[in-house]
Amino acid sequence: MSVSERSMENIYNSKKLKELQTIAESLGIEPKIVSDKTGKSINKKKTDLIDEIVIFKLNEQNQKILKETEEYEKTMSSFDDNKIFYDEISTPVFLIWTERPLPMDKSEKKEYLKPKNLETKFNITLNFGCFLKFGPSNGYCGDNFYIIGHDKEIIELDLMDHDESMNEIQYIVIPRQISKYLKDSLSFFGYSKNNHYSKSLKKMNRDTYEHSLNDSCVREIFEIGEFEFENHDVFLNNIVKNIFQESHIQFKYVLDICNTYEYVLQCVIPYLGLDNSLLKNDEQVIQGETGIVKTNDFNKLLEIQEIIKTQKNTYKLSKCGPIEGDEDIKWPDDIEIVSIDKNEKNGDMNYDDVVKMTQYQYFKTQKQIREHFAERIKARDETQVIFKQFGPKSKDFISFYEDNVFIDI
Repeated sequence: MSVSERSMENIYNSKKLKELQTIAESLGIEPKIVSDKTGKSINKKKTDLIDEIVIFKLNEQNQKILKETEEYEKTMSSFDDNKIFYDEISTPVFLIWTERPLPMDKSEKKEYLKPKNLETKFNITLNFGCFLKFGPSNGYCGDNFYIIGHDKEIIELDLMDHDESMNEIQYIVIPRQISKYLKDSLSFFGYSKNNHYSKSLKKMNRDTYEHSLNDSCVREIFEIGEFEFENHDVFLNNIVKNIFQESHIQFKYVLDICNTYEYVLQCVIPYLGLDNSLLKNDEQVIQGETGIVKTNDFNKLLEIQEIIKTQKNTYKLSKCGPIEGDEDIKWPDDIEIVSIDKNEKNGDMNYDDVVKMTQYQYFKTQKQIREHFAERIKARDETQVIFKQFGPKSKDFISFYEDNVFIDI
């Protein structure tokens, strides 16, 4: 008898016959039977009724599982055959688990971590998604975890910030450099009911790796705390429907370490220019608005992205500096000026501006202004210009969050 079957029997055994008859009728099961002796309709025995209900429920469960499995396999097989995916051809295990630290010298470390050198030194074959650990197992080592990417790229894993006094576990982040080559990231690493990991692990020769993700020594110090999803991810697309694959919106599955210790789906809605280009600062994409996804409709998130792009918020800029050589702020033509206030005080020119602009305009303009006044900001003499404030006029300036769609974190 399975655990599920035993659990059902215990539940139904605790109910009275009348309750069981009501349940049976709701399932289309006849609660009565014709007596062989009298030919009259009599109640079925409680044990017989429970058996029928349990069998019905188990068949219902099995049909559901079968249907989900068929749909899952159909989805997995629908991916473009011309693209490279490693779901079925690799198993994420620890190929290296050593107490020895990496070289301190950068050039030596780079040479040490070359794929060919690692394979020779440790007598291993580097496979996609496999992990490498260097350094003492005390849980506070920092950057000692690596993962193998496409074409044997050695990727250093980021760690999630958390209160390390809670435990010695290091919560690592699976980057998009990995999920890009996986159809179902959670299944690949054994974090979903479609657990490909357990099946593929059974096929592996134990002598070819140091530890699996299930080994107790691994669980003591290592946990995947965040999955950065690619928009094609199967698990993601089961939660959020109609995802536009080329969208700049990015999703991640994050472990709530401090509270529920369960994973929650988050997304980052980036700041876009009016031409829908990503806002960059020194070639780095600015993060955007991060929140917990509370909708299954991707179009709702696109609506929020449009609001972020077009909604104008009120900002205040205050600067002061010597009157001699004073410069007004040259605002771009697309920024709405609400008010300008200039006054002289103690030999300085005080300048207060209130303007309206989008988040995109704010970051872009902020960078331009600070670059223009860079030398005078750094000056330590009478030419110095001080920016006392340049930011949102009020704390509640962003008003695009809606219940059950996107919750700020």
